Amino acid sequence: RFGKSSRVAGNFSFDGLPDIDNTDMHFRFKEATTNYEDLTGIPIAPFNDTTFLELPSRLGLLGNMYFSGTLEGFTHDFVAHGKLKTAQGNMVLDNLAMSKDSAADDYNWYGSVTAQEFNIGVYLGVADMGRISGTTNITGYGTDLLSMVAEIDGNFSAFDFNGYRYTNITVREGLLAKEAFEGKLNMDDPNVRMTYDGYVDFSTSVPKLDFWAHLDSANFSALGFADTAMHLIVSTDMRFAMQGDDIDNLRGSISLNDIKFSKRNTVY
Repeated sequence: RFGKSSRVAGNFSFDGLPDIDNTDMHFRFKEATTNYEDLTGIPIAPFNDTTFLELPSRLGLLGNMYFSGTLEGFTHDFVAHGKLKTAQGNMVLDNLAMSKDSAADDYNWYGSVTAQEFNIGVYLGVADMGRISGTTNITGYGTDLLSMVAEIDGNFSAFDFNGYRYTNITVREGLLAKEAFEGKLNMDDPNVRMTYDGYVDFSTSVPKLDFWAHLDSANFSALGFADTAMHLIVSTDMRFAMQGDDIDNLRGSISLNDIKFSKRNTVY
């Protein structure tokens, strides 16, 4: 046991002590329970009662965490494999490797992650987002949201956005950063079938959009973007190449082709 509520049960081995930076560690957790407060209370070298483990404060949003699996490697280079249960949902880590970039004092990471009803909206602080479920191969850098960049390639069974649960989503060659996304997306949801290729960037004072999308069918009423009584369904090919966020600074072009829409079962 350690901290106020943390406990660990399993088998552990160390090779290299007391040189902690060069100690090869092997943890096989039968059960591990901890939280942000207890973890950041763990002393680290030089063990002088003033130096403690540093972690991103956003991990506190995960509440009490329960992990079963393995953790192997060094403090600066390790691999995790197992199941993680948190207050925001569950995750399965499949050989998720993290290695510290000593020059930038942050981590590179790669592996496979499966989210099970994980509330990504709460964790990222994005009000319109909700829970997500799916599996993705991921390669990235950074533990702070402002600097984090991730390449993703995965399939998602569900993603909540703006009060609607989107289903059957495939992302390929995705590049995700704070308020920006570039990649290819396919969605086969009962209320929206579409393909998308391009990028959107809302990270600067002047947003940029450069993408192509084929909207096979989108029920804007069911998705929450139009009055449900209208039963508005749209299909079109669209090309956006523009920047700006209001009528005074908009620059670029928007092209809509083969537009079809129906309103209250009348096709136009």
